[in-house]
Amino acid sequence: MNVNEAVELLKRMESVGRLGIISSELMVIYTARIGWGNQSIRVSTIDDVPDMGDTPHTIVIPGQLNPVEEDYLVNVLGASEELVRRHVAFINKIIRKSS
Repeated sequence: MNVNEAVELLKRMESVGRLGIISSELMVIYTARIGWGNQSIRVSTIDDVPDMGDTPHTIVIPGQLNPVEEDYLVNVLGASEELVRRHVAFINKIIRKSS
């Protein structure tokens, strides 16, 4: 399964379950061919799926982030600070809601 298929499946599951988890505020780390010479890592939203090329693909949906993880996402992986901020706020909202 490629990242596009995985995201579509998650969106379909959200439309049935209506848990409010799969949202445009959700940050996703998309990876392809990790460990290979042509590996790729991109950070985007669940609604803006990048073209990752050949498989194998993986998606990582982070939960709560510590400051070191936030710094890595921005300064190493190139995520926008705004995207990380929105994701952190969204995850915190989900946690408060489930408490």
